[in-house]
Amino acid sequence: GLGDFEGKDSKLCNVVTSLELSRRLKNTKVTCNCMNPGLIPTTGLFREFNPVFVFLFSFLTKYVFKVAASEEEGGNRLAYLIASNELNGVSGKYFSGRPGQQEFEPIPMSAEAQDPKTGQRLWTLTEQIIKNAIK
Repeated sequence: GLGDFEGKDSKLCNVVTSLELSRRLKNTKVTCNCMNPGLIPTTGLFREFNPVFVFLFSFLTKYVFKVAASEEEGGNRLAYLIASNELNGVSGKYFSGRPGQQEFEPIPMSAEAQDPKTGQRLWTLTEQIIKNAIK
């Protein structure tokens, strides 16, 4: 499975890529946002872990610490980003919310995620990787 550091880097790359795409689409009607659907332990993310751990983790995050979101809640958040008229013209934002609450709105991003040079560099590296892969 992914280590904690690798998982965070992966999420950061998703945000950086989304913001770079938003910048590249700036003069169009197309928008690009990114989101955190919430911690959803029942999606199979931990399928390679010990089943006892998965059960305990799911139970604790949902009922004790109340930080887990349901699959339905994560899906509703995605549907909101895709279909909500409230978000027409909104681009380059990072949406998140708290489990069990309706609020799902843009939140501040790290300086690293917002750095245009980082976005351009990641975009260029991704293009190079894809070009090499399809040769």
